[in-house]
Amino acid sequence: MPHAIKVHLERGKDGMVALLLESQGLDPSEYLGFMAKRFPKNKCMVLQGGGLQTEPASGGLPHSALIGADGTVLWTGNPNSAPKKIDTLIQEEIEKKIKPGWGKSPDLKKVRALMYGKGDLAGAAAALEAAEKSAKQDQQDDVAAAKKELEV
Repeated sequence: MPHAIKVHLERGKDGMVALLLESQGLDPSEYLGFMAKRFPKNKCMVLQGGGLQTEPASGGLPHSALIGADGTVLWTGNPNSAPKKIDTLIQEEIEKKIKPGWGKSPDLKKVRALMYGKGDLAGAAAALEAAEKSAKQDQQDDVAAAKKELEV
């Protein structure tokens, strides 16, 4: 957790989000107190970890997964075993996907760049409306995904 919290503090402004998934049976009502006491600078969300299925790290905990902006699992394992690799993957993700956006058309790339790279949700909504009108048939699923992302 300390590494994820540190990376989130350093890279959050660039679009990186760290989620801390509790997997040892702590009652959800105790998360905030546990985190405030042990990690007072934490700004990450803490969730129950049952929904993310990745191969367990050899050697047990801590176990991490790095998931790209587009939902692709980029890396899993013990974060202490590969801090430089993790930092490199995060930097590549920010440079290749978050800042320029991603999608099946230049319009959808612009929408995601506004959402994730610039935090401009109003601009992203306007760009998405325009992209939806000009989207080709093979881009409709990506338009729907971008709409859901914007809603969240």
